[in-house]
Amino acid sequence: MLRDFKAHIQNWHVFNYLLIAKCYISKNTNDLYIAEFHNNRVQHWLPNGLNGTTAADGVVAGSGNSRIQFWSHGASVGLTIANGSQLSMPFGIWVDANGIMYITDYPNNYILKWSPFAPNGSIIAGGNGSGNSANQLTGPVGIYLDETNNILYVFNYDNHSVMKWTIGATVGIVIAGSPGKSGSNATLLQNPTDITLDQ
Repeated sequence: MLRDFKAHIQNWHVFNYLLIAKCYISKNTNDLYIAEFHNNRVQHWLPNGLNGTTAADGVVAGSGNSRIQFWSHGASVGLTIANGSQLSMPFGIWVDANGIMYITDYPNNYILKWSPFAPNGSIIAGGNGSGNSANQLTGPVGIYLDETNNILYVFNYDNHSVMKWTIGATVGIVIAGSPGKSGSNATLLQNPTDITLDQ
């Protein structure tokens, strides 16, 4: 099963999918995959389509079930590849070229690095309670990994900010928004969730 998981990951990287738990797009086909939080499903929409079809093909963060599942194309059930006491409400996930998962856990205010099927992950960002300090995250939901430079971009939903965090560092730096302050002017954010970088 690990071989199947890695094969799917390689396919995602070939097609250059944006691996965020809420939505990703195939740049080869422009197909759109949308994770619906309240409907507990992943919908597949074709370009210019008038409706979507339910499809679970890939890695899904189950925030209500405290687990991460891998779904093969056409499968009727998923395979749990990460769960346990470290996962309270996994919200965002990024899978690198080696199949390593980077998981945001919303109420625990940290980012976990987790190998598929491993019993535990390791905290690589946050984990010091919620707050405005450089070593803290507050309600992280979205994540983007710059694999070339080993840099995480973390979206603090409850702290209204985006942090840049080098893997291995004990602190991050705020690159957008003002921690703890929400608003709609040019310097503030309100509950940021996702990003993609222009590459």
